[in-house]
Amino acid sequence: MWTDRPLVRDAGAAVLTGVAAAVVLRFWEEVANRALLDQKLCRKLVHISVGLVYFLMWPLFSSEDMYAPFLAPLILIVNIVKVTVIGLSVVKDEGVVNSMTRHGDHRELLKGPLYYACAITLTTMVFWRTSPISIAVICNLCAGDVTLSKTKKKPGLERKGKVVAEIKDAVEQYSSAYVFTYDNMRNQKLKDLREQLKSSSRIFLAGKKVMQIALGRSPADEAKTGLHKLSKFLQGDSGLFFTNLPRDDVERLFQEFEEHDFARTGSTATETVELKEGPLEQFTHEMEPFLRKQGLPVRLNKGVVELVADHVVCEEGRPLSPEAAQTLRLLGLQMATFRLYLVCRWSCDDFEVYSEGLARIRAEDSS
Repeated sequence: MWTDRPLVRDAGAAVLTGVAAAVVLRFWEEVANRALLDQKLCRKLVHISVGLVYFLMWPLFSSEDMYAPFLAPLILIVNIVKVTVIGLSVVKDEGVVNSMTRHGDHRELLKGPLYYACAITLTTMVFWRTSPISIAVICNLCAGDVTLSKTKKKPGLERKGKVVAEIKDAVEQYSSAYVFTYDNMRNQKLKDLREQLKSSSRIFLAGKKVMQIALGRSPADEAKTGLHKLSKFLQGDSGLFFTNLPRDDVERLFQEFEEHDFARTGSTATETVELKEGPLEQFTHEMEPFLRKQGLPVRLNKGVVELVADHVVCEEGRPLSPEAAQTLRLLGLQMATFRLYLVCRWSCDDFEVYSEGLARIRAEDSS
């Protein structure tokens, strides 16, 4: 094809394979950073597309199969090192984490994504294309991520029944229950809070009707006296918090809970951000093409990224475009705050409504 020397041809093919795989990975990282697709779906598409691209590049390698089995998986070996150092928090890369994990936890990279790359690398080196085993394994790894995810999920009724049973158990186990609502949900932050409170409390985020059935919708079917009163407050973005903590501790916890994060596409800007004409010294010259893609009027001036005119990134009160959300992330400006608000509280001898949380529930329903 390019040359009769197998080593040179295989080395060239390995470079092309690496470039193709890197382009595909970079594409999905951008999709994940802009939150254009569900994170779990993005992870599946990464596995499918990267494996397919890798497999389709095999015909470029020489027919002698002496060097190819060891040169072809070089990009995978690089990826193994990459996900390992990011998974161990040696290096931070939000794009990789968002595109390759289900819940945005960097530690997940040390599981599925690492096993995936190691399995394909080992299969390539041992079997290469001289055995149908390699083709079968790679196809199974690519398609299997989808099929396994589907088969692991329990049927809807069984899942709902399990949640109902767990909520009923919580009613018996904990002394009080609260309905809460939230702004700017961040799954990993909520997971951390659950872990922090697991010795004294339990948090449920499920379908409104499922939680209402578990609590009871009327005095006739409520799990405990007065518990049905919580059901009517399960509206919009709401959940249940069961606990043995004193009321004052719970109120303090919810009042003080505040986690800042980068705003996502579609979020409302909390302030107007305008960049003034002049050098943008926080960005390296390699960033100039990417900044232009985000709509910034920039150019390189003696190796320094320079804004040639004033530029409004976002305006207060208006939804963030994908480009604005990405630019704010690059600037390190966090406009989203994950907050929790109590709506109401139930105990065996008391029921209380919190005005702030109730107002937020009603505002959400009216919007």
